[in-house]
Amino acid sequence: MQNLMMNSGIKRLRASLTCSAVFSLAIVSAAHAQATSIGTVEVEASKTTTVSKDAVGSQAAPGSAPALAPSQGNLEASEPGSIVSDKIINDVIAPSGNYLNVVQYTPGAFSTTPDGAGDSKGGWRGFIDGQYDVTYDGVPFGDANDPSHHTGAYFPTPFIGRVDVDRGPGKADSVGYAPFGGTLSMFSHDVTDKFGGSVEQSVGNFNTFNTAITVNSGILNPSGTKFLAQYSHQNTDGTLYLGRDNSTFGLFKIVQPLEDFTVTGFATYGQQYYNQVGAITAAQLAQFGKNFGSLNNNPAQDNFFGYNNSIKQTDLDYIDIKGHLNEFEIENKVYTYAYSYPSVQNNGTDLTCLLSACLGTKQFGGVPAASAIDGYIKVNNYRGYGDILDVSHKIDAGMFSGNWKTGIWLEHVDNHREQQYYDYSTNQSYSQLGLPANQAYKLNLDSHITEVQPFMQYEWHPMDKLTITPGVKYESFERLHQGPVNQTTLAPVNLDKTYTSVLPYMDVRYKFTPEFTGYVQASQGFLAPPVAAYYVTNFAANNVKPQTSNNYQAGGVYKTGNLTADADIYWLDIQNFSNSVTDPISHLTYYANLGNGTYKGIEGEATYKVLDGLSVYGSGSISSAKVQGGLSAPDAPNYTAAFGPIYDHGDFFGSILTKFTGEAYGSAGQTLVTGVTSSLNKVPAYNETDLALGYRTDFFKQFGPIGKTEIKLGVNNVFNNRNTIEIGGTPNSLTSNSNLTYQFQPQRTWYVSMKAEF
Repeated sequence: MQNLMMNSGIKRLRASLTCSAVFSLAIVSAAHAQATSIGTVEVEASKTTTVSKDAVGSQAAPGSAPALAPSQGNLEASEPGSIVSDKIINDVIAPSGNYLNVVQYTPGAFSTTPDGAGDSKGGWRGFIDGQYDVTYDGVPFGDANDPSHHTGAYFPTPFIGRVDVDRGPGKADSVGYAPFGGTLSMFSHDVTDKFGGSVEQSVGNFNTFNTAITVNSGILNPSGTKFLAQYSHQNTDGTLYLGRDNSTFGLFKIVQPLEDFTVTGFATYGQQYYNQVGAITAAQLAQFGKNFGSLNNNPAQDNFFGYNNSIKQTDLDYIDIKGHLNEFEIENKVYTYAYSYPSVQNNGTDLTCLLSACLGTKQFGGVPAASAIDGYIKVNNYRGYGDILDVSHKIDAGMFSGNWKTGIWLEHVDNHREQQYYDYSTNQSYSQLGLPANQAYKLNLDSHITEVQPFMQYEWHPMDKLTITPGVKYESFERLHQGPVNQTTLAPVNLDKTYTSVLPYMDVRYKFTPEFTGYVQASQGFLAPPVAAYYVTNFAANNVKPQTSNNYQAGGVYKTGNLTADADIYWLDIQNFSNSVTDPISHLTYYANLGNGTYKGIEGEATYKVLDGLSVYGSGSISSAKVQGGLSAPDAPNYTAAFGPIYDHGDFFGSILTKFTGEAYGSAGQTLVTGVTSSLNKVPAYNETDLALGYRTDFFKQFGPIGKTEIKLGVNNVFNNRNTIEIGGTPNSLTSNSNLTYQFQPQRTWYVSMKAEF
């Protein structure tokens, strides 16, 4: 019955996606029918334009505060948020960075990158990865087991044109699986009307090399066709011992005007190869130090890097059709994205051992050889298919005038995951050794998700300066979880569960002056349980409820050429807070609701222009994330702060920015042991200072097609701070840290990059 229901749901979704695709083609046909002649496209090489009051980065007036701000608010904001511009990404962020590195200076944000490159983890306000949405050009993506992300597997820094961080569930028209903690929105670079591009090469310590190439075709024909192509490659040994990371990405974006519509096609492809360095135990720390990442080069041990490596392959592709038909603005985006292992991922069973104890003495599933080097091979492949349709219409009705908008987001995801025990000493899987499935596999599962989110909202303008936006979104999240070996229980499983919610939204925004906007907002958030909630023998008895929130926020944004400033306060009531819990007796990990909580705080940031081309930036937050009757939520710093000067005038540019992250509890959060609060997993406050200095020149223009050239020197973690940044595991006593793991700030890294435009 469950399979019939799921198959019916999938068929309905596929039918809806087919209708959306047909609708998109109908729009294109209508545009073609209206386009009797397109004519010649005229391009003006240089034209003076009025800079928008909300322009940022390279689009803002050179040397102004909006041009130089590492992070700034939006004058059209209806909830707390920050923008990181293209200029900051180019001038401040290291070429090997990722999108969490890009937003690290925004209020309340925190991130950790223990290997200095590759994957990072982080969030804001105590919301961690999986509790907020991440989108690229409006397309939401994430893992199929929960909506978390692998920052090193998608979208390297050269592919990011801008990042917006919304620290709230967003309006009714926002899309994603986690309208709970907010949205991190990345945007690709614009496709320009003029031919041009750039080549950038950087080198750094730890054998780090980065290459980035960008080509803009310019307008190719009278119909206005143009495209953007990008390539990025990174290779590094990492700051941790044997922490190699090698990644290659490509991007292609083509734009075609069709009278009243514009069609954009987009595709990316990436492959990341890396060794799986990670957290270490207190005993490993004492023996090997902070640069140890749990791996070694001894093939006789579980920790051998050859038994702990992975290749990840990703892509994200869409076709977007946007324009107007009669009095309606229409946008329809059909997309797909995928994450897979081209070959199996290798994993040693026990990476917490010391030298002599690392010899293969583990015996899982009854393998007879006491000297077996045990591990497991892993498969995790998923692909999502989706469609986002938005239709809006301006209504001119006096004091009832406004902009009505409705639409729907549909997505279906198929995911297959396996983890099979493996004897690396004989290169045989446990299945090959003849063991039954429940002894040969840690898990063997299929998961299918069907998401439906229709919405409606109305931006009402009762007077020129006042906007009131009520809205509502309905969310339906269905997961079919089935397979011969469920994780943890090791038994067959066949579960089908649908979670639904109606999410109201309301904001009031008032533009006091052209430079100052204030807003208040109330909304509800929702987050369906991850696949870990299904790892139980009796699902009905352990039925985990979705996490929900009531959000109340207020703030303001002020922006001139000399000053950008924004501040906000928030109060969030969290219901059914959930997290992974480890039983101190059985040591089994399960996912559970742990009660209600309250997240609250105050945030702000400002950039002040001291002199033409010189600004000073500061941001900060004071926050509290309490759950389970007043215990601190996991990875929730009690404050953050960032400050420093930014300079760009004439041929020189540079910045010195320091980020402070307050104390927090590790991934398990604050815990009680025999009724007493344990501080063993408390992460002390830490800070890091990053330096970037650069020089630009037009000198080489006289020798040929090369345009502006740039050289940049960067140093991250200037003072080489090596503080603890994460503690994993749950304390099982008030004095023993034997079951905890640790990660530290990466060593000081430096790079030199050269970039030539053409």
